[in-house]
Formats: sequence, structure tokens, C-alpha cells
Amino acid sequence: MKFSTRYTSLPVAAILLIVLFWVSAFGDNREFSELAIAPEYVELDSPPKFDPSCGEDTLNVSSGGYGFNSDLNYHTRNSVVIIQGVARQTGAAWQLDFVPGTDRRSRMEEAGRIRTPFAIEVSETHKGTRQNSWDVTESGGMVGCVSYRQSADGVPLFDGQTGLFFITAGSEPTQGNRVAMAIAEDGPDWFVFTEENFGSIEDAVELIQSLE
Repeated sequence: MKFSTRYTSLPVAAILLIVLFWVSAFGDNREFSELAIAPEYVELDSPPKFDPSCGEDTLNVSSGGYGFNSDLNYHTRNSVVIIQGVARQTGAAWQLDFVPGTDRRSRMEEAGRIRTPFAIEVSETHKGTRQNSWDVTESGGMVGCVSYRQSADGVPLFDGQTGLFFITAGSEPTQGNRVAMAIAEDGPDWFVFTEENFGSIEDAVELIQSLE
């Protein structure tokens, strides 16, 4: 599958149909799926596991699915760094002060700012400064009695993911860098950002080089 500079966006429904086609045609890799368990902040059927000390004073916020920008031309031009490597979760979600009694709207806004830290261990650099590792943050996680979970189609990172990463600067200084787009070499059945759905990493690198 060759990328086109006219390739702009792919609706979530189309992505899910592609995923279902590949699963039904080729089966799922159970061994890999067991290793790449969905992060706790991914939208799942089961509710988050709050500490019993939270009682009923908890907040569980989930994002819905959305159509994301899959134009690699756009991401190539707007990323500060484009690298190949492996993503590793480096710690727990950022601390977030949980204040009992705060109105629900304010608490939901606070929940949306929860971030989980990752480091991308670099094997190849295609754009930007060369270094061995890049620290990034991913939206979502659980802090105390507050949980923020994204839908699977909005999560470009998981621990142990290998592939191509487009890194941009965070919109807020406290967010740090983030991965705006990623193409994994492989992925479990819940993950949509893979070569199967977006074409080979080699084709993406060829496009990146043609735009530099």
C-alpha cells in the first residue's frame, strides 16, 4: 500500500471495518495479544479498579471515538521528530490533586489533563535531533480516585510497541512532547495504528524523505 499526499483522514467506522477484515481473514495473534494488554486508560467494557478507600467519591471519565488526522504529509511537516523505535511506559500517571466536593465539571476538566509517561527508545531518526531516547506523555491514566480513559482508536501508544512515531510538542508546557501519529509493526486486536491498516513503515519513510 503506497501512501498518497492526498490521503487526509480515515473515519473511525472505516478503521474498525479494516480491523475486522484483517482479524477474520488472518486470525489474531493470541501470543502477542497476551503480551500487549490494553492500557488501563483505554475504553474497556469493565470499569476502572479504584482503591476501596475512594468509596463512592470517584470520577470515571471516558472519551468517545473520533476521526483523527491520518495525513502523513501533514504529520511529517508538523512533527519536530520522526523516529523508529520501541515505546516503553516509564512510570505511573502524573499526580492530580483530587479534591472531594469539587463540582463535577471542574473535576472532569482535571481528569482530561491526566498524562501517562513513556520513553521512545530510538533505533532510527528520520527527522529532528538524534538522541537515544525521547520522553513523551500520553493522555489518560488513573490518579487516586480519578480515571480518564480514551477509546482504543484514540490511543497511539502502548508498552512494548515497536514502529514509527511522529512526535510533536505538547500544547501546554506541562504536557511535554506527545506522539501525534504512530504506525506499529504489529499490534493486538484492540489496536488500530498498525502497518496492516496504514501501509508499511518503509512506504511511510519513503514519503517522509521525499518531503524533506
